[in-house]
Amino acid sequence: MKSFKTNTHKKLSNFFFARIYIYISIILFISSIQITKVIGQEDYYIDSLIKHVCTLKDDTLKVQNYILIGQLYEYYDLDKAKSYYLKAKSLSEKLGYHRGVLQYYSNYTYLLNITGMYDSSLNLNLQAVAYANKHSDELYLGKSYINTGTSYRNLGDFINAIEYYHKGLKIFEKRGDDVINSQIYSILGAVYNDISRYDTALYYSKKAIEIAEPIGITKTLADSYSNLGNIYVNLNDLEQAEASLMQSLDLALLLNDELLLATLYLNIGNLKLQDKDFDEYNKYITLAYEKATKLNLKENEVVALKGLGIYHLYTKSYQEAENYALQALEIAQENQYLVEECYIYNLLADISYAKNDIEQALEYDKKAEECNDKVMNEIIQNSISDAKEKYETAKKDHQLYVQQVLLKEHEETILRLAIISVSLILVIIFVIVLYRQKRRIHLQKTKQLETEKQLKAREMLIRGEEEERRRLAKDLHDGLGGILSSLKYALGNLKDKLKQSRAKETDIDKCIDLVDSSISEMRNTAHSLMPDVLDKFGLDVALQNFCTDININSKSNISYQAFGLEEIDLSHQTKISVYRIIQELINNALKHASAKNINVQLTVIDQNLTITVEDDGKGFDSDKISDKKGIGLTNIENRLKLLNGSLDIQSETDQGSSFFIEINIK
Repeated sequence: MKSFKTNTHKKLSNFFFARIYIYISIILFISSIQITKVIGQEDYYIDSLIKHVCTLKDDTLKVQNYILIGQLYEYYDLDKAKSYYLKAKSLSEKLGYHRGVLQYYSNYTYLLNITGMYDSSLNLNLQAVAYANKHSDELYLGKSYINTGTSYRNLGDFINAIEYYHKGLKIFEKRGDDVINSQIYSILGAVYNDISRYDTALYYSKKAIEIAEPIGITKTLADSYSNLGNIYVNLNDLEQAEASLMQSLDLALLLNDELLLATLYLNIGNLKLQDKDFDEYNKYITLAYEKATKLNLKENEVVALKGLGIYHLYTKSYQEAENYALQALEIAQENQYLVEECYIYNLLADISYAKNDIEQALEYDKKAEECNDKVMNEIIQNSISDAKEKYETAKKDHQLYVQQVLLKEHEETILRLAIISVSLILVIIFVIVLYRQKRRIHLQKTKQLETEKQLKAREMLIRGEEEERRRLAKDLHDGLGGILSSLKYALGNLKDKLKQSRAKETDIDKCIDLVDSSISEMRNTAHSLMPDVLDKFGLDVALQNFCTDININSKSNISYQAFGLEEIDLSHQTKISVYRIIQELINNALKHASAKNINVQLTVIDQNLTITVEDDGKGFDSDKISDKKGIGLTNIENRLKLLNGSLDIQSETDQGSSFFIEINIK
């Protein structure tokens, strides 16, 4: 009887990496509401977002909402997810919004991979690499490298897959992004397992777990334990394999990651079959079949149906075994799963032998042999094609070599005469290169030190500014506030003593009114310098109060929304910086742009905080903003540098402005 296992888990390693962004973005991946935490609340979030997106004008915020809706749909309606990613791409191209186009590539190719459209996925991912290079977007260049590696892997081209994975890893290791690095290590563990380099596979899988466990990246842990289980199966360490796969299963159930569950049920079922535990085997294979049909994973469905046939063969329910095997054969033939087709013919032959239908069994054996011949012919043809290509390449290299040898013989005499001169030139060049290299290293170190000093100076300046604000607010409240309150009390007593003179009493009333106004102004100033609600109730409440106060005291309308903000723990300095940035953007919109309507949205997804502030004010030429930066915008950029954040500005004269900010939260 043929045992089986599936490699379908390898199709799951494409980034999300838009995944995130807002998870994306919004990258953008593509993730924020953490997607793994909204399972069970999809309808609420999606309905809310769809209603909200209908009210938005065509801008970058609308693109990000399209991406977010697509990512939420990924868990149970892939066609709708695709439609929203296409909307995001179309609007991004219309707006010239490069990051939105890259987010489309990252998310859409993920869907192509999990539905088996590997050639289309590779084509789009190569386009994404070229697009990210063209627009100098290092973050999405790294993600595009990873996604391209996944496409090559799904097509069986492991050499190119590993090359692209390491290109992406180099970028993210440089960026120090532990979240993405742990995901790449997990993927590399699976790839090296595919090519039977089990020691290397174990190294990368364990490294992924080592990084992901302390910071609680549940999805990466689930994938990595699944990889470990498959590696231990190949090493025939079934005890370790089962322990790892069950750990992965617990995490996948916690995440409700149906794609990973579909694969885990198959692999755990395979272990139960090897242990001859047929009841447990039937349980997991049945679960695998249900997931495969629900998610339209045809290859998983074929393997699960074949497994159900194996179970019923062992339990001597031959007719049911044959029915399942024939269903599997039909799907395998429709989708050209030739290797699985061969396995199924062998299974059908075993079933026929068990039924004592020797004639039918021999017929299935014949078909299995013909199928195996087809597989071998394909392998041979591919080998011949590869060999032919290598031969042609070697032939061209040989011709080039012969030409070079002839040229070398022709010039040999001249080269001998010039060898001393060339040697001297080489020595001189070596000295120059060595000098320049040392100078370049020195300049790089100097520049690095200057950059570190500038960042330290900015941090000290901002901290000093905040401490000074806090001190002034306290002094105003405790010092001047106390004096004014005492003065008001003294004037009240004086008023009671001077009631015999009406004129004097009126003068005292005016004084008291002035003192009340001073106290109110002093409290407003102290609150503006350092809002105590930020320390007492957090960033979300502080921003709500700030927007509400402006709505009450001005003719402008500010719409404020936050998604997932309550689920993260920001440092005090980060809260202050985010509050000041949004405060500055809103004040600029009111003061300089004369905006009537302002939209503020904060979203947290996959360790990324996304801030979008839009207004319908006067706008400006965003291409010329670098020539006219004011103090406010400079302060915003300084704060973002300390937070390792980025700022994207979209604006046109008389068309309003959009400010899109990304901050990586670790």
